[in-house]
Amino acid sequence: MRRLFFGCCILGLVLIGVCYADILQQGSKPVAVKYKNGNVEHYVVKWTGTRTIDHHEDGHPSEPLNGWLTDTRQCHWSISSQIIRKVYLLNQNGQEYAQEELTTPLVENFANKGSDFVLTQLRSENCGDANARYQSDVNDSTKHMSDAFPGVVDSDYKKVIETMKGWPNVQSILPK
Repeated sequence: MRRLFFGCCILGLVLIGVCYADILQQGSKPVAVKYKNGNVEHYVVKWTGTRTIDHHEDGHPSEPLNGWLTDTRQCHWSISSQIIRKVYLLNQNGQEYAQEELTTPLVENFANKGSDFVLTQLRSENCGDANARYQSDVNDSTKHMSDAFPGVVDSDYKKVIETMKGWPNVQSILPK
């Protein structure tokens, strides 16, 4: 029974492919908003850099005895990354309450897809053949996020502070 279950899982993986998301970078910075009446509210701004990968293969190998004369396997992947900002109001107990109107995707960049056809092989490229390029694209997306994240966070933090300064009855913003 275990072999049957294991075989079904492997077959399902081959037919469906792999789709997953990673958190590549995270950062946060506090902000205090002082109002004209003297009250102070504390916020935390959080940024999360994520990557989503969809990787699958379709088609079939060449099996002349089954009537399949050509190898039609084709590898497909898409890799996309983004940085999302969320702002949370902190109560006196340290509980966080999301301020949804300030939640926004900041950067949706680095994207790549697998190739359709390899001219030198006169056939489409299967996932075994394309694995080195796929892994290179995954590594490139990680490096891109690592390079872009600090600058995006610093720039966006200034924008959040400017937005909060425009709120009604705000006396000052105190970044910590």
